[in-house]
Amino acid sequence: MKFCLFGHARSRSSSLIVALTTVSFSLAVPAMVRAQGVEIGTDAIVQTSIGSAPSVTTVAIPAAYMRVGFYPSSLVSLEPRVGLISAIGGGSKSTIYAASLSMLLHLSQSRTGIGPYLRPFAGMTGTAGDVSATQANAGVGLGVNLPITNSLATRLEANYAHAFSSSDFDSANAIGASIGLSYFIR
Repeated sequence: MKFCLFGHARSRSSSLIVALTTVSFSLAVPAMVRAQGVEIGTDAIVQTSIGSAPSVTTVAIPAAYMRVGFYPSSLVSLEPRVGLISAIGGGSKSTIYAASLSMLLHLSQSRTGIGPYLRPFAGMTGTAGDVSATQANAGVGLGVNLPITNSLATRLEANYAHAFSSSDFDSANAIGASIGLSYFIR
């Protein structure tokens, strides 16, 4: 039986890639923090699948993800993000988790992290409980960080994501929008 969980069937090679990326990223973080600072944020989302049946719409308010952005330069930031949802009811328990790594390309040099950006990303979404599975996804977002104060900004984004097929999953596409808050530590 094939089904789609928006997010990649984990293989040994994908686990190795995630592990190597995590180690490499953790070694580079101290230099990035010294270079331009850190952005900590959270986002509420609305996302709907397109071109596949059944259509699924997800709304997560006040927060679907927590994210931390590291700035190796004023034009590029690397941003890991994680999300976790747990549901219990009707004798069943399910946990949905998501993790991704984004590389934000900031299109303005006015101030680190403020202004329009392009956000390519890759990640995994999975479920544990009655059904346990994982699915990879990749996509791109286009957004803007609008300053509220010197260290606080509102983040608005529209995005597209593709979930990859495997022996257990059908591929799927989704479009979404998010609104979030970013706190900058400089």
